[in-house]
Amino acid sequence: MNRNTHLDALRAYAVTIVLGYHAFPAALPGGLFGVDVFFVLSGYFIARTIGEGQDFHPLRYLGRRLIRLYPALLLVLAATFVAGWMVLLPRELSDLSLATLRGLVFAGNLLPGSADYHAPATQEQSLAHLWSLGVEMQTYLAAALLLPFLVRRLGAARTYAAVFVISLVGAILWTEDAGAFYHPGLRAWEFSAGALVANLRLTCPPRPALLLATLAAALLPIMPSFAHPGLGTIPAVALAVLCISMAQAPTRRPSPPAAALLGRASYSIYLWHWPILVLWGLHDLGPTGPGEAALALFLSVFLGLVSYGLIERPFLSRSSGRGVGGAAGLASFALAVAALATGITGGAPGRLPPDAAAFIELSRPSHPRLAECHVIAPMNLAPSRQPCSHNDDGTPVRIALWGDSHAAALAGGLIRAEVAFREYSFSGCPPAPGIAPAARWAECVEFNQRALKALEEDRSIDLILVVARWPLYAEGAFDNGRGGREPLPSPVLLAAADQPATAEDLFAGLRAAAERLTRQDKTVLLVAPPPDFGWPGAEAEARRAWTGQQIDFSLDRARHAARRQRTIAALENIARMPGVSIFDPDPFFCRTASHCSWTAPDGTLLLEDQDHLSAAGADLIVQALRPHLAVR
Repeated sequence: MNRNTHLDALRAYAVTIVLGYHAFPAALPGGLFGVDVFFVLSGYFIARTIGEGQDFHPLRYLGRRLIRLYPALLLVLAATFVAGWMVLLPRELSDLSLATLRGLVFAGNLLPGSADYHAPATQEQSLAHLWSLGVEMQTYLAAALLLPFLVRRLGAARTYAAVFVISLVGAILWTEDAGAFYHPGLRAWEFSAGALVANLRLTCPPRPALLLATLAAALLPIMPSFAHPGLGTIPAVALAVLCISMAQAPTRRPSPPAAALLGRASYSIYLWHWPILVLWGLHDLGPTGPGEAALALFLSVFLGLVSYGLIERPFLSRSSGRGVGGAAGLASFALAVAALATGITGGAPGRLPPDAAAFIELSRPSHPRLAECHVIAPMNLAPSRQPCSHNDDGTPVRIALWGDSHAAALAGGLIRAEVAFREYSFSGCPPAPGIAPAARWAECVEFNQRALKALEEDRSIDLILVVARWPLYAEGAFDNGRGGREPLPSPVLLAAADQPATAEDLFAGLRAAAERLTRQDKTVLLVAPPPDFGWPGAEAEARRAWTGQQIDFSLDRARHAARRQRTIAALENIARMPGVSIFDPDPFFCRTASHCSWTAPDGTLLLEDQDHLSAAGADLIVQALRPHLAVR
């Protein structure tokens, strides 16, 4: 198969916009569509290789694909793991170890580190980009085993058309499902589009189509990325089809040599760029400026070209895979053992100096019965069907704690203070019956209904502490403006399974719950949440201690006040009801007019992560709550 430099130029375009998207997402929101262009190209080459299915050898084809993909992948996996060992904290390195094992078997899309590719947490996963390689390899496997049979029975055009229609319909129907982004079956229509171009030998005279292709190529990177992999992906697929059709037309003029070279090295460049960007950002613990991002991309292109010249080309030039399999197998086994051992040890915490290791210990939840008493859907719904009683000495328990993971963080302090109480806590589930995030709506609504009913009926309970991270539900994910961001996407509130809810609905649900409890002669104490800082408190301090970087982790007080304004107004309004009061821990964090700090005056760390109280923080707040906990 002769090399078509125009297709290499299309590869160069695709990898360029992907790199641009990852380095400058605000400027090039549609750059992610470059991956879809690669999928169409892959489908084109799959169809050309299979032909009519008569002389196709599946094992030979898969072996050739492995020789093409695996050596460069193995090099990047090993280099990323070594770099991670040098700069990542234990939790991060443990995550990288698991991602490395997934990458070794092309499973980056089957067990992704984040269900939502666009979630901020993905920005911390240095191998998250391997999802596309997983889709590619799984498509190659399905193509080798199934397509020859289908092509011989139905004909190539009918087979590819059927796959195109079925997959596209599925992609449209399941676009809203976060897992659809990674699903090879819902990406098959993109491969099929390229396969149809190859099978039907579609050609488009370059001159008339050049203006359209140029305009589309210019607009695609700045288009908003939406409805992946359904309707929103059609412009990228259409552009790829148009460009491949143009490339198939007879022409005497090859693409510029630089574009062709960049296209040939696009695979290696793609492999390198994301780990470099992620590790750079994690090491600096701040926003990657335009200059740093450009430098990271330059390094990615350089390493990609070197990898192509020294790894990809030599392996591809071999007439067979003899010797390749054994060496790759040994190297893969060694890397897998190292990754597995690192994961088992929890990210090799012994690498860190003592002062950094001490902060890592503070990042662990201080609740001694967290797995037993705190619901983290869907992992441990069953153990928490009944409330946990803490420090129960047989006398009537008069205090209850109800809320989300912020309640669980405060529970540790109550336990250490030997306060007898019952705990009803569910991660990501605000104590506002009838209102819940879409991701866990049914479980959260059921949990809150059960908790509220139990609290109403328990005659011994006369004080309920209600604790939740209200600004997250009311305002969405937090960005501190200095590189610290909420690692999870903003929750979408629902009042019913398919009925959106507002912040006003949320606080109305809280008010209704408070009214029901006070009617039973119970006192409700609304405990406001601590500030959101954006950075993971204990881990951020550990990295600062490890690297010696002088980083200011303080939070702008005006930004914090603006974020919590609606929450505090709503809580204060509810606290005007008889039997309801509010406790605000803000003075412990915001001790100056301009900034808030996650450390106490003596330097004690008050948060374990972006927003949850550390053991010391929980102990401090419980001590301040003592007057409210006094017996009636």
